[in-house]
Amino acid sequence: MNQVEADTMWFITGIRGVRSHVPRIRRAFRDPLTKKYVIIMDYIDGSDLVDIWPRVGPRRRNRIGQQVSWIVQQMQTIHARCPGPVGMHRCRTLMYKDYSVPACMDAYMWNEHINALINEVNRQMTTKPFKFLPLKFYNHVLTNMHLDPTSFVFDRNGHIWIMGWERGGFYPLECELGMLEYLIPRHSIFGIVTRTVAQHVPYEPAVLSACAAVAALVNNDLEQVDRLHEISRM
Repeated sequence: MNQVEADTMWFITGIRGVRSHVPRIRRAFRDPLTKKYVIIMDYIDGSDLVDIWPRVGPRRRNRIGQQVSWIVQQMQTIHARCPGPVGMHRCRTLMYKDYSVPACMDAYMWNEHINALINEVNRQMTTKPFKFLPLKFYNHVLTNMHLDPTSFVFDRNGHIWIMGWERGGFYPLECELGMLEYLIPRHSIFGIVTRTVAQHVPYEPAVLSACAAVAALVNNDLEQVDRLHEISRM
């Protein structure tokens, strides 16, 4: 845990519609002995998507996809002029080796960073018959930037909670969707979640494909690039 996660969750407590799906923080501090950052938040007694998925049928799975899609849409309504985490912190998402991310960015600097990573993808995939094109982003919305099956916890009443905000902040929506496409492929067992979000959130397939390829790069998993490139043809 880190201060980025705490600040993002504090920020969300003021957002109607989203705050009811994020555990409330009670206290956050750095332990003087271990020097580690500690977050005290409400305990959610429940199970994540990995645990409940084998026990639910198609109708419940479809409903879960609708719930996740609605939350992402609510997050999309919260904008910021500049990209980056909440507060004055260094970006903790889409980082790769020697490609440093400035502590305080504007849209131009973020575009430069993303395009440097796209160029790195193309450089490492020289045997492929396709290339990902440079991108330009101007809109930055509230994102989690690491939504995977363990991010969604369901309490005993069936209410959905989103965990893990240490990489969150304000980033282009396509970056959030690209990471989602990488972490929860639309043809995987959990794919109904990604497919439903994609149906209800506007995006450009080629842009999403490039962002998903960047997500694969930063996770050292470019073997997935063929699958991710197929998104641009949808």
